[in-house]
Amino acid sequence: MASFEDEWDICNDYGFIHKRRKRQQQQQQVSTLPDTSSSSVHFETDLKQWKKIGLSKLKTRYQKELSHWELLSNGLKTMEENAQLPQQTQSLEPSEPDTQMGNSSFHSQLDELLLQVEAQEAVINDVLKLCDAVEVMCEEEEERVKQPFFDLPVWGSPRTLMEALTEDFHDSVDDL
Repeated sequence: MASFEDEWDICNDYGFIHKRRKRQQQQQQVSTLPDTSSSSVHFETDLKQWKKIGLSKLKTRYQKELSHWELLSNGLKTMEENAQLPQQTQSLEPSEPDTQMGNSSFHSQLDELLLQVEAQEAVINDVLKLCDAVEVMCEEEEERVKQPFFDLPVWGSPRTLMEALTEDFHDSVDDL
């Protein structure tokens, strides 16, 4: 029969399978219970920490985006209110009697048209500002999406590209 020191034990540590020398039964039970419980607790705390960090990053990104959209929405609401104010003031002004024709009616119509044009100009300027803000947000998002592709290395020939891809493939297989 083989001696105790020559016997091997196959261990599976989270998918990593290896051999180690067998220990005495008591030492093995005492040493593995705290190690497995502490390592599993440590693994769980690391996993929770990783999830917490990822969720906090996602939360800050979404909060930033929501604040941008709230700002744009509030700007649109104020723009609508500003556009409605000149229309309300025009409707509240008393109209001149129909008996006075001539220059005064012509001037009043001209004033009304000027007010309408000024209100439309203000609305157009507000819409242009909103469009510029949305365009900036879209450009930032596009840059964020394109950046990982710019970070990729450039290869001189197809052969070096294939070598790099096979190295990445072998590295990922080795990690499994």
